[in-house]
Amino acid sequence: MELFYENLRTLKASTAANTSDLTSYETTKLKTTTVKVTPVQTTNDILDCTGVASGSTGGVYTIYIENQPVDVYCEMIGDEQWTVIQKRLDGTTDFYRNWQEYKDGFGDVNLEYWLGNENLHKILSTKNYKLRIDLEDWNGETRYAEYDSFVVGNENTNYMLTISGYNGDAGKCKI
Repeated sequence: MELFYENLRTLKASTAANTSDLTSYETTKLKTTTVKVTPVQTTNDILDCTGVASGSTGGVYTIYIENQPVDVYCEMIGDEQWTVIQKRLDGTTDFYRNWQEYKDGFGDVNLEYWLGNENLHKILSTKNYKLRIDLEDWNGETRYAEYDSFVVGNENTNYMLTISGYNGDAGKCKI
């Protein structure tokens, strides 16, 4: 699935080198993209969506990153609570941004947004997380990819992305 490969390459580029995460090809072929994380082991922290009460519905919740409130979109899939780090719906939010904007995050958490490289690094550095990418094309065809391990380095490493342990139906991508 060429589109999936391109999307993952783009996610890596935006995380590591602040290039755009949506090409014109993806704009016309991909309806939605949702990228989210959940810890491998849960805790009682409110650092991610696992701190949201069990049985809650998906929506916008406030988490605390280094005691600072940050609104994120939480998605519930079965027993798992996922923190959405990137959401693309229809291309209304421009993802052609500079380094500082990718570092800080941008967009509307209710619509399309990027959580921010620095926030992502701070969340992922607290425990082991897995990554899930959900894709839907304009024909309603959906695919997903999960990685058992997902790490983003700090700014000194240009937010280097490390993933491993693929599972899904979107085709394995070698980043």
